[in-house]
Amino acid sequence: MTAGRRLSLFVAVAFAGWLAAACAADMGTQYQPVECATDAHCAEGSACSSFGRCLPLRDPVEVPLGIEIYDQRVGSPRLGQLILDLGPTELVPGPDGVVRVTVPDAFTIQGTVRTNSLDASVQALLLSYRLSHIPGRGVTSASQSLGRVNSAGAPYELTLVQPDPYVVQVVPQPATEFSPMLVYRQFSRDSLVDFTLGVVNYEVLGRIVDANGAPVPGVTVFIFDFETGAASTVAVTSAMPEDLGVFRCRFSDVPASLSIFTGAGSTGVVLPSVRFDVSVSELDAWTQTRGEDGYLTGDLIIPALAPPITFGTNVFGFLAGGGREVVSGAKVTFKAVVGGGTRDDGVIAAEGTTNTDGNVTVSLVPGDYETGRLYEVTVTTPIDSPFASAKKILEVGPLSGYGESIELERRVTAVGQVTSPDDGAPLSQVTVKATPATSSTGNPTEAMIDPTYQPATQTDSSGWFTLLLDPGYYDFSLIFPDRLKFPNTTFFDQIVALLRAGTPFSFVPAQPALVQVLVVDKRGMPLSSMEVRAYQVAAECPLAGECTVPAQLLSSARSNQDGRVSLIVP
Repeated sequence: MTAGRRLSLFVAVAFAGWLAAACAADMGTQYQPVECATDAHCAEGSACSSFGRCLPLRDPVEVPLGIEIYDQRVGSPRLGQLILDLGPTELVPGPDGVVRVTVPDAFTIQGTVRTNSLDASVQALLLSYRLSHIPGRGVTSASQSLGRVNSAGAPYELTLVQPDPYVVQVVPQPATEFSPMLVYRQFSRDSLVDFTLGVVNYEVLGRIVDANGAPVPGVTVFIFDFETGAASTVAVTSAMPEDLGVFRCRFSDVPASLSIFTGAGSTGVVLPSVRFDVSVSELDAWTQTRGEDGYLTGDLIIPALAPPITFGTNVFGFLAGGGREVVSGAKVTFKAVVGGGTRDDGVIAAEGTTNTDGNVTVSLVPGDYETGRLYEVTVTTPIDSPFASAKKILEVGPLSGYGESIELERRVTAVGQVTSPDDGAPLSQVTVKATPATSSTGNPTEAMIDPTYQPATQTDSSGWFTLLLDPGYYDFSLIFPDRLKFPNTTFFDQIVALLRAGTPFSFVPAQPALVQVLVVDKRGMPLSSMEVRAYQVAAECPLAGECTVPAQLLSSARSNQDGRVSLIVP
């Protein structure tokens, strides 16, 4: 969706409308449910559902569908854990229309984590993660504490089921003396992987100076390699006269790129967090002329800014009756970009919460007498507030005090009804959740101030619901109780605005269909009590690979004694 957000929203809404119309045309008044006890009672291309109705079988690619399998067997050492996930291209129905899934035998990755020095020890955390096979489900991860690690070593063991490329990482806490270590490898059988903390194969040296060229002590420096995922030790710039402002970060392995992050110093001036990037080509050129042992950044310039002042503002709104009401408990964030010779500008940020009088005060880097400093101010209101979150630009001068007040708009009352696709009857006790819509980049639309604001409610006996929402675009998800045999349904990119506050939403779920899955072990024996969750992959996503648009949960069910499970899908 590169032609602009508004065009993409139009296309998405139009497609959703076409799809709903197509479903209604295919399975509306002509659709006659048939009761059944077994699949033999159903016509070709249909199967008997767990609630005794013949439903059409769907090809997982047509949905498109991904599944996750959780082990819910009583007494299983992996009880409640996700053990396998499969994307649309991996779910291939057999001649009988059933998707056969073979769960591999478990395997282990084990080893020892130790330090390379007899007198050194550190707390450490072990992480493992991999990319889900379902586009839009992100990263699957696990962690375990190793306790205190020394030269004697701490053993670990990971039990896995899905053969896949995995990252296994050891993170020292803190990482001031030892750098984090990781391995990235395809694992499919029992493997031994040891880690020795303290091995140094690469060093990055540099000096932090302010805009006037003066060295700055006490600045925290951390380096990340985005090409490999490796990280350095965390260093603090020196306060010693002979190497004032100098830092030294160590890597266990040779990095392929360098992104250098700096934190505040201790000079009495406020220093923002700044990131400096060293490209792959720069590192290659350095290595060719100077060797592979390390890199010298030279002086990295960060802005020298004036001491902070105390700045305050008041947050309020007007009620429907015209009365003025202060907003308490709102989170207020101030952000400003600063320059000063950095390769990437730094960002100053401060945050506070309004008190019972609607006032908030924070410490900010001021502007000067001529121009002031412009801050982007974000106000995030409590979930029960009648007022919407907002963004505003405020100018901060050189002196402490209160600035311009912030007036908030009222939230929009979104009203709608959920009805059955069979006869238009209202559907009660359906959970309706409003989630800020995401673009193809996975980011909320620009109009959404607070993407974490995701209110939910249930429909009443007449199928109606009411939600109080900030203006913007939302994805409305319908989550049905067990007695209503419909797949969970999401209506994308629905606009919520004051202009349409009186227009109710009308949501009709798709007619249910089935994807039947047979879960067996490596020897072909059926596996019962395996919880299978069905996810619909977003239309913007590829059928395989990464995607930032979230996959939507459609339904879940557990396999019976024969290892069979029927998933309700649209």
